[in-house]
Amino acid sequence: MDPLHQFKKGVTTLVILDALEHGPRYAYGLRQQASKRTRGAFQFSEGALYPLLHSLQRKRWVNATRRHVAGRDRRYYTITPAGRHALTQLRRDWQLLTRALHQLTARPRRA
Repeated sequence: MDPLHQFKKGVTTLVILDALEHGPRYAYGLRQQASKRTRGAFQFSEGALYPLLHSLQRKRWVNATRRHVAGRDRRYYTITPAGRHALTQLRRDWQLLTRALHQLTARPRRA
């Protein structure tokens, strides 16, 4: 796998928790919000999204509830207080990392 793919894979939890911070979402709405918040950089397939959501539920960072909407059952996901705490920490960690990467990728200054 290419490095960019691996890098993006490591950010998926941050992207999903961030999307849920803006309110409860069902899977399709969650995929749309994640894409919107990342300006299209993250496009989640169902095959990638559901295992991630299940993992976040096991960590108790996300809750899921069923709602009957427009004649169909939908599973809505919400961020928990533990998920908000994890999101805060993930943001700090990624900010530190991206600052360091920016230093490495910025044009060198001429002496």
